Amino acid sequence: MSSDRPRRPRVGDDGRPGRAGPVASAVVAVFGALAALLRRLSAWITGHHRPPSAASPPTDDGEPEGDGPGGPDERDRRDLLRAVAASELEPVELTRLDHGDGSHQWLAVGPAPTRSALPIALLLLASAACAVGFAVVYAVDGSHVLQGVLLGGALLGMGVSLVAWGARLLPETLSLERREPLDQGQRAALETDLSRPELARPGRRVLLGSLVGAAGAFLVAAAFPLRSLGPKPGNALSTTAWRAGLRLVTADGRPVHRDDIPLDGALTVFPEGHTDAGDSQVMLLRVPDGLLSPGTASGGVVDGRVAYSKVCTHAGCPVAQFRVDSRPPITSYELLCPCHQSLFDVLDGARPIAGPAASPLPQLPLAVDDGGYLVATGDFPAPIGPSYWDEP
Repeated sequence: MSSDRPRRPRVGDDGRPGRAGPVASAVVAVFGALAALLRRLSAWITGHHRPPSAASPPTDDGEPEGDGPGGPDERDRRDLLRAVAASELEPVELTRLDHGDGSHQWLAVGPAPTRSALPIALLLLASAACAVGFAVVYAVDGSHVLQGVLLGGALLGMGVSLVAWGARLLPETLSLERREPLDQGQRAALETDLSRPELARPGRRVLLGSLVGAAGAFLVAAAFPLRSLGPKPGNALSTTAWRAGLRLVTADGRPVHRDDIPLDGALTVFPEGHTDAGDSQVMLLRVPDGLLSPGTASGGVVDGRVAYSKVCTHAGCPVAQFRVDSRPPITSYELLCPCHQSLFDVLDGARPIAGPAASPLPQLPLAVDDGGYLVATGDFPAPIGPSYWDEP
């Protein structure tokens, strides 16, 4: 249901009908100014800064012959007006050109062009400056926000300048070509018309130079992020800090004696002098010697003491849990990665038996030196960590 009752006006603090506050008025004014600026910028970029012709030339069929108001001369003038209006060109002035031999023609003379290449050249130079600035900030590892702003400015300047170039500097006029060859007078008149200085495009060399400079600077800036890829890894993913003769030490650098680890015990160890090498950390375990598979026992075991890489072959998480399940009928020894629940059989070369891991943990070959300390006899026989590192 509709009501004819008038609305009650808003009442302000002073008892008068309410108005938009100063903040709201300022916001409206700012957005209005921004909208007007965007409209002007769009008109400048696209080149439509002057209204097209709104002329509607008369159409009169059945004009009499002769050079009078309805003769061929008037028809030529009207045909030219129709062509100009149909092409939506800017307003023009029709001028009659007499060739001196009794013939004449009508010319559509438009206003002198005011389009300049200078703003486009400045946009290209600004794009080049932003690209160079991005390269400098990236090289010194500066602010990521500033890198994004400069790269965006380079792309924006390049895009706007190219659009403005196509819309403002490339020809948009309608060319009418006579089918019959021009005589001497017509050719002279055409050459005189085309030689007007206002028809020349200013700053062509500057414009092309700015375009080449902006494109070159942008390509150089685009090549800089390649440095983020870093050097080629080579065999860095296939080797660790373990070498033959290096002692097994704890995280505080203390060498591990063969008697330091009890039966069914586990200890995280590192190569001597490389306790900060995350890819070289090892789980040292002690199990009954007779339970190990033949392949595991031949891989470098010291009286049931076996060492496996602590880096999970699924996603590189630390395999930090060692559990012994002594429930009948058999006793199982397993390493568990808590990240994604990958489970490895310690007695059978750390073969994965559950979870997403697809490759066994590499085994570190062990020996004992003259002092009874455990040492490595070499590096891991296979790359450690996620198995996709070793894929071709």
